[in-house]
Amino acid sequence: MHVIGEAERAINECLNELEPKLTDTSESNLPLQKFRDALSKSSEPEIKRYVFLIGLKNIGEQIKSVISSNTEKLNFIEGRLQKIIQAFKRSGVYVLSNGELENHLPEYTGDPYLLSDSIKANTFEKERDFILGNDLTEAEICARYGELITILDEAIIPKEIDMDLYLTYAIRDWIYRVQSAYNRGEVRDEDSLKRNAMIDWQTHSRIFDLLEFSLNQDGFVCRIKLKPLLDPKEREFMFNNRLSAANYQLKESQTSANSG
Repeated sequence: MHVIGEAERAINECLNELEPKLTDTSESNLPLQKFRDALSKSSEPEIKRYVFLIGLKNIGEQIKSVISSNTEKLNFIEGRLQKIIQAFKRSGVYVLSNGELENHLPEYTGDPYLLSDSIKANTFEKERDFILGNDLTEAEICARYGELITILDEAIIPKEIDMDLYLTYAIRDWIYRVQSAYNRGEVRDEDSLKRNAMIDWQTHSRIFDLLEFSLNQDGFVCRIKLKPLLDPKEREFMFNNRLSAANYQLKESQTSANSG
């Protein structure tokens, strides 16, 4: 706490000198302008200190040039920050050095300072779509997420996750959606199935591929294959309008579900 207190006092002193000088920032200096605007959005000392640290991380040389007389103090802050991060790590708390999680994601290229909830949600969706839409190797994942992978490796105790349980829930939900849309007369072929809003094919297509949807004298038959990213075996399953969605269970050696 003593070290944190020292760092906070040093940051406050730098801010007291820095903020008045930022009013004269050149309009052509966009990075410094965005930093200045982020500082002006809040009067809370904690938020200002956070913005200052993110600025020091991203445009440190420019900040040092504005308050060049305080270069030694700025170096002191950077050194103290690293000591604080290491101290937290030894206590099992891992700090993201870039601040917000989004600042560690390649899909986010906006301002690194104060992110709204809508920006966070949009960034998450883009990153999720990228992961699910690409068959990344371990090396590609490590190269893309860098520090995040390092932190996860240090922080997470290896634990086996039963993906079949979660896939079963997703498949049950989708079976019910398809059956409900069919009973309402809204789906009659693959095209109408994929366009139906309730079925939400765009979301579910990240989990499995549609192999067949066809009508017969008893109703319909639907075949789906799991994506290799979620299931290396790429298991297939089949259902129709009579299968009880609530009782569906994904099986280890499954190639199709009981359609009776």
